[in-house]
Amino acid sequence: MDAGSSCPVLPRGERALAGGRDTATNRYVVATRNAVYHQGFRWEFEPWRRLGWDRVERADWDAGRAELTLVGLEGPHLTLRWPGNRGLLDLARERIAATTLLRVPVCRAGQTVGWLSARRPAGSGDVRWVLRAAGVELTDEELARAIRQARVQSGI
Repeated sequence: MDAGSSCPVLPRGERALAGGRDTATNRYVVATRNAVYHQGFRWEFEPWRRLGWDRVERADWDAGRAELTLVGLEGPHLTLRWPGNRGLLDLARERIAATTLLRVPVCRAGQTVGWLSARRPAGSGDVRWVLRAAGVELTDEELARAIRQARVQSGI
């Protein structure tokens, strides 16, 4: 992969579905069925970064700023200045939905304290459970119980 290239070297079977330049940084962005790739800066070790759609919680659009924000499950967000083109937003939302098998509230004492999601990377049979808790630490027992309940109710 070349930092100066407008497209990353994609894994076998993957192809670009959408792409363009972030107008704030002038770096390229390429979206595929499995992930979004965004170009790093010239001085960075990795010229391209990959963010799998199964690791994105949601895609937000700020029309006033013409910004697309991909909110990650475990870490920093990716914000792109993307004027006049909502195609990447539509693709992102479709791919996030395609990798989300289930999303259920996690309750403690009748109050929702977080959300449990079952996510599956595109092209994989593996299910990954992701917990987003709002400032509350769940015990291993509570988490195991929530996953068991979700599996029984959903058949996953």
